[in-house]
Amino acid sequence: MSKKYKKNAEMYRGNLREAGAYYYLDTENVQPEIVQKMLDDGVIVEDERPAIRGDVVDLYGLDPDAVDSYPYYDEEEEQEIYGSLMAPASAYLAYLYHARWDGLDGYLIKPTFAQALQRSYESCIRPRTASEDGKVLICTESSHDVPGGSRLVIIGLTQEEEDELRVAEFDEVKDFVELTAESVKEDE
Repeated sequence: MSKKYKKNAEMYRGNLREAGAYYYLDTENVQPEIVQKMLDDGVIVEDERPAIRGDVVDLYGLDPDAVDSYPYYDEEEEQEIYGSLMAPASAYLAYLYHARWDGLDGYLIKPTFAQALQRSYESCIRPRTASEDGKVLICTESSHDVPGGSRLVIIGLTQEEEDELRVAEFDEVKDFVELTAESVKEDE
């Protein structure tokens, strides 16, 4: 069985919600040694003007004035990143533990991996590890309500699993998530 999904998840350090996004960068407002580090790390691309990958903007401590507010997207790159982390599935279940300030869990089922990452609030989703077969991806999701991060489990579903889970009780969905994800070893 391929270990590429697990390896890719453990190596990827970007925010999945910004995968494939690029922001124009005003390098005049960035310290030269930081610009050089970003060039060395391969996160700056030259287009009409320098741009930085959106999934790593927050890793370099950039002044917000140095980064354009509106990204442009490379949809092929986005799909390549997503495909390196999870195997194709009929639908995706995203289960977030202690998702809100009051500690409640929540879940959603969406037809695409990208839709499983969408939120109605600002958040940062970083992968931690994955199953070797690419069915399970375990992430940390940070938001205003939970800045320290919550455990997010994304599971690629078969059509049969999707049909069953869409009519299941909340506790049944939670049990499915815990059973499916229990074999994925996480570093705490």
